[in-house]
Amino acid sequence: MKSCRLCGAATAVGYEGFVRAGKPGIESPQPFKVRTCVDCGVGFLDPFESLDYQTPAYRESYNTSSTVAAYFEAHDALQAGYLAQVSARTSLRGRVIADFGAGAGAFLDLVSGPARATVAIEPNDIYRASAAERGHLTYASVEDLLADPKAPPIDVAVTLHVIEHVADPVLYLTRIRQCLSENGKLFVLTPNADDVLMRLGHDAYRRFNYRTAHLWYFARASLTRCAKAAGFERATTWFEHDYDLSNFALWLKDSAPTGNGRSDLFDGPINGAWKTFLESSGMANAIWMVTEK
Repeated sequence: MKSCRLCGAATAVGYEGFVRAGKPGIESPQPFKVRTCVDCGVGFLDPFESLDYQTPAYRESYNTSSTVAAYFEAHDALQAGYLAQVSARTSLRGRVIADFGAGAGAFLDLVSGPARATVAIEPNDIYRASAAERGHLTYASVEDLLADPKAPPIDVAVTLHVIEHVADPVLYLTRIRQCLSENGKLFVLTPNADDVLMRLGHDAYRRFNYRTAHLWYFARASLTRCAKAAGFERATTWFEHDYDLSNFALWLKDSAPTGNGRSDLFDGPINGAWKTFLESSGMANAIWMVTEK
């Protein structure tokens, strides 16, 4: 019996089969197991092999292109929603704001006006160079940031859909904590392992949701435990759902992702109620956490 890579407790195999290895429809050449800890509840891939995020191959397998232009096309529309979640919970004006796993700097572009300084931590050389061209301080890793004696302490840090990719999430959060100012905050966004289609045990959705790029699968308890293991004293979580009721209904009908607005059976009020229900019950597709040093 393999032990949990996060807390050392026993694990159970929650899924065994092929997983996604790129864009929808691209499956891994070999089956994987997803093990779930019987104590902290975190899930992780077995075999556990991290991808190389510095090369174009990762972006090209999961997206159409690895260029900076393609990055912005895929990510720009998401940033306003991220900013709304963060700015509703802390002031950004006059703060040093860092994005760990910043890509080409789309989030930092939005906050560079009110911020005192913006810092992009990104392993991809091309994306990092793009962020630097627009005035963001850049580092290839959190270790490089910590090693720079001139680096400013971070008042507000975000890491958006990154923690599920890293080899050691506790070490990752520990390193970010070391970069924070005395009252610094860290915002974490990751897919919710307890979303409604996972809760139903929908087989096609599990093959879609589990993927070679995601080593870890967090729910509320495991994400909070990870933060506390990294030395954060306070951690608050909440949920956000990005898809309408038609996406859920068509998953059940066709066993394939459709996105939003693919059926006229459901109007705005029922879609709003669906979103509210999933977020209040913890079955939304994404989970947020804010921690304080």
